[in-house]
Amino acid sequence: MFEYSKYRIKINNFDNSQENYRSQDIIIIRSNDPYKLFEVSLLKGFSKNSIKEIESILNNINDQYICEYPELEFSISSNSLVTESLPSVKSSILITNNENLENKIKKYLSLGFDTFKIKFSKQNHIRKIKELENINTNTIIRADFNNDFSLEEAKTFLKNLEYKFEFIEGIVESETFENYNLLSRNKHSLCIDLTKENLAESIKLIESKLVDYVAIKPKLLGAEKHSLDMINRCFDNNIQSYISSSFETQLGLNQSLMIAKYLDDLYSNKITHGFGTIRFMDKSVIPGISLKNGYVDLKPSDFKIDKINKFQTSEWKRIRNVYILEKLKNAI
Repeated sequence: MFEYSKYRIKINNFDNSQENYRSQDIIIIRSNDPYKLFEVSLLKGFSKNSIKEIESILNNINDQYICEYPELEFSISSNSLVTESLPSVKSSILITNNENLENKIKKYLSLGFDTFKIKFSKQNHIRKIKELENINTNTIIRADFNNDFSLEEAKTFLKNLEYKFEFIEGIVESETFENYNLLSRNKHSLCIDLTKENLAESIKLIESKLVDYVAIKPKLLGAEKHSLDMINRCFDNNIQSYISSSFETQLGLNQSLMIAKYLDDLYSNKITHGFGTIRFMDKSVIPGISLKNGYVDLKPSDFKIDKINKFQTSEWKRIRNVYILEKLKNAI
């Protein structure tokens, strides 16, 4: 028997250039087996679907079109609980719009982290870059502009930029082949964020080598195999990919961390991934995960549903969709 319930997980003071996040709506699926748990979480600003739509398909007996719901497809592609320790993966630290750059960088440098992803906007990027220039530390900085610039604004910014970022993500509001073809004639490394909706365009960018880095959020691509396919495609085209994950409980994070380990093994190197939102999550939803010494440390899961009852917003309901039930039974 498989049942689902809705939760609203608290997020502690996360702000980017477009939105202030206070909570994350998720669905948890449970079974008679306490070690068979699944999480469906949507990402504001990226996810096309809603929790209401996910709930509807769980209740629709014969609906087989789960490929239209990548977060659901991802969640049921494998069991989310980890019962054995996994090697830790490296991570950057995310610094949001409302945080003091110098204080956060120095704090996490002292904790063994050397790579930072910083949220920028059209309104604050000049000030923040000046702050970075005045911070005398040996750090690697990743910039995320949340697709804030028009094409002409992006071209002007890149032409005049002297500061050396590891890469610049989301530099232009429309991430098309034509735009990146024009932006590729600059001295800076560019990064795109993969989603299921922009996948065809992103593949063209990768195969034409118009970008240098690719951020892969597994839950936005659907079944786990799609993330692995894109990792291998980037590898074959000599483009660096990394795994990024946002606002999941330990269940969702476990899946993404295991994919990050696959990428590390492929490159025979410790890639710095993007699990920086971990520090904004309530500790009760990530009991086996911590940030230390530059790494995300993943221990055998002691995740228990009853420990997060305070976030539950609905009663448990039986899943009726026979296609999804079959997928859940076969999940490893």
